[in-house]
Amino acid sequence: MKVNILAFTALLFLCAVSCKQENQLVGPSENDLQEIKNHLVDTYGFAPESIEETPTDFIVEGDQIFSKANYWEDHGTCTDYEHKVGAPPAADGSASDRKHYRTTYLIDKYQWPTIKVNISEPGIPQAWRDAIYDAVDEWNNADGWFYYEVTNLNYSVNGSINVKMSSENIGDLTVASCFYPTSSRKPGSPMYLSPKHNDLAYAKKVHAIVHEIGHALGIRHTDQGGTLITNVPYNCKTYGDWASVMQPKVMNWAGFTDCDLEAYWGLYGW
Repeated sequence: MKVNILAFTALLFLCAVSCKQENQLVGPSENDLQEIKNHLVDTYGFAPESIEETPTDFIVEGDQIFSKANYWEDHGTCTDYEHKVGAPPAADGSASDRKHYRTTYLIDKYQWPTIKVNISEPGIPQAWRDAIYDAVDEWNNADGWFYYEVTNLNYSVNGSINVKMSSENIGDLTVASCFYPTSSRKPGSPMYLSPKHNDLAYAKKVHAIVHEIGHALGIRHTDQGGTLITNVPYNCKTYGDWASVMQPKVMNWAGFTDCDLEAYWGLYGW
């Protein structure tokens, strides 16, 4: 009987160890999460206070999303493109932060010559749908490498920028948010629109969609620090671009600035 009790105790111990190990695989540990935060600050140059954590993601500067799942596979290294470690953003308005920036990975433009912006949920209001079409037209008119196309499939599609409505994956003051391209070099997806801002003026809806498509292409916030887009004219990598569509604020859509276009062509020109 004693042997059976010992055997049963050993079995319980092994089961507990096994269950503990299994549970550890469910998600990143606190140490892992801190390492991700450190990487966002040290490598991407984000300010620590700009990083907000949700159960599944880190949201940076209000609208740039980094998934916790597979973070290191998606963002940890850069092999195909030059990547310089960016310093944390300088104080607001200082000369060293007035430039156009890119993220680590860019889209493989030969694999994805057409960028599809897919309306992936039936409940997206018509005003947002119209704004998506107009924003896509603006990117087509920017005359870069990609052709942009809107699809209405009501389900998510691999390789598309899938547009969804969400009040959970987005801050209260944020109109829209999106992911960057990862090491897979596909367009960033999904893009979230906030139902809390359905009454936003139409011109601001268009601006928000154009801005988030920019993030899906790998373009960061203008004048916020990071990896500089260097193959642009001197003024576009030296001086501020306060009207840039990639400024971290929602404005009435008034077109791309000259430096917006230069930055886009610098990444995805012919």
